[in-house]
Amino acid sequence: MGTGEITVEFAGELELFVAARLRGGSSNVRVDGVSTVGHVVESLGAPLTEVGALVVNGETVGLMYPSTGIRSPYVR
Repeated sequence: MGTGEITVEFAGELELFVAARLRGGSSNVRVDGVSTVGHVVESLGAPLTEVGALVVNGETVGLMYPSTGIRSPYVR
């Protein structure tokens, strides 16, 4: 599977969990082609128990949604 890049944005209330470089806006991150959006979010520091919703292309998706083929997930 190929790799790619997505742009992740965290809601303000989740920013305390992520690295300072990921706070205050959108951040580009590399994806490996097999990880889910949930894996990516968790790898960036946000515990999945704190995530209320993942929004991709205006639709709420589950944690197991593939990270490939998407551009800008919003984590709230």
